[in-house]
Amino acid sequence: MNILGTLGGQTPLYQRIATPRDTVSNFLYYGADNRYPNMVKAVLNLSSLSTSSVNLIANFIRGDGFERGDTIVNDLGESANDILWSISNDQAIYNGYALHLNSNGLGSVKSVEHIPFEFVRLGLPDQKGRIRDVRVSNNWESTNSQALPNNVEN
Repeated sequence: MNILGTLGGQTPLYQRIATPRDTVSNFLYYGADNRYPNMVKAVLNLSSLSTSSVNLIANFIRGDGFERGDTIVNDLGESANDILWSISNDQAIYNGYALHLNSNGLGSVKSVEHIPFEFVRLGLPDQKGRIRDVRVSNNWESTNSQALPNNVEN
């Protein structure tokens, strides 16, 4: 995602969001303080106009839903359309979404769960630049050593 700025009426100047690497936990930060998605959501919640705009975009994304959208897709009792509702909101806000697919030993998908996008960070890319893993946490603050359990408790 880019931040748009201008210099004296000239063409727009784009500035990328910082993505420092955490080589201890092997993931990429999302913004310099790793809280960019949380800040976006907080700013959106301050304005009823922005909330309405996001809802309108999400409505276009989900359309009329799935044909068999009432099918239950996980143990929480969520239907396919419930999952679509959640991911369309994340897509409208962050231009991305996250799903957790549980499968059996044969590789067949048995359940689908939505993961709120602000909880997700990408793992470090390999030598070819491919990202093969994702990290999930509900607390990405850098000063959270007391809030999260230590490795012994895990």
